[in-house]
Amino acid sequence: MVPVLDFEELSIYIVLGFVAQLIDGALGMAYGLISTSALLATGASPAIASGSVHAAEMVTTGLAAGSHVWNKNVAWRLFRRLAPAGIIGGVIGAYLLTRLPELP
Repeated sequence: MVPVLDFEELSIYIVLGFVAQLIDGALGMAYGLISTSALLATGASPAIASGSVHAAEMVTTGLAAGSHVWNKNVAWRLFRRLAPAGIIGGVIGAYLLTRLPELP
């Protein structure tokens, strides 16, 4: 059976996401840290917490990247140098996360 969220519980997650995004917008970081910590504290597994946060970050990061490209604010030479390491790190991190044991 799939657990159902009531409106009060959903509201808590919406407020947490809003606050995390405000901090991220102001500092340019910490959305993942705040959101993942909150999800883990509520009992979500590491894989679910990571997947949920990364799904949300894909949208916001994609829109931000599109804005930078649109405004010609990308150092393409630096991007080409950094992209391979970022991709490799992401793949290794995702693989290791799937291998972590589930805690009861």
